[in-house]
Amino acid sequence: EVFSQIRGCKADVSEEAHVQAALNGLEQSFGPLDGVIHAAGVYGAIGPFTEVDPEAWFEGIKINLFGSFLVARESCKRFQKQGGGRIVLLSGGGAATPFPNYTSYACGKSALVRFTETIAEEMAPHKIEINCLAPGFVVTRLH
Repeated sequence: EVFSQIRGCKADVSEEAHVQAALNGLEQSFGPLDGVIHAAGVYGAIGPFTEVDPEAWFEGIKINLFGSFLVARESCKRFQKQGGGRIVLLSGGGAATPFPNYTSYACGKSALVRFTETIAEEMAPHKIEINCLAPGFVVTRLH
C-alpha cells in the first residue's frame, strides 16, 4: 500500500544538524528518499512592522525561508547522488498579496517562491523536480 511509505518527522528546520538527522532517520526507515514535502512554517512577529521586535521578525524569516533552504539543500545533495527526486515546498497567502501586520511571514513566503523557481532550474539537469505549493487557508494550530 502506497500510504505505508509516507511518514512525517519533527525537526528544527533552522538548524542544519536537525535537518540532516531528520532525513537520516527517514532514510533509515525507508531507504533512499524519492521525495520530500517541506511544510514547516510560522507567522513570525505579528503587528505593525514599526512596532515588532526585529529579532522575532527575523526568526520568522529564519524558519520560513532559511529552513526551506536547508531542507531543499540537504535533499538535493542526496537526490543528486541517486539520480533524481522531487521536492515540494509550501508557500502561503503571504506570497500572493500584501499581508499587513504579517510582514515577516509575507516576506519569507514571497522569497520562498523565487527561491523555488531558481533552484528548480539549477537542479533540473540532475533530474530533481522542485515545486512550491500555495494551498490557501489550511486549518492548523497556527490559526
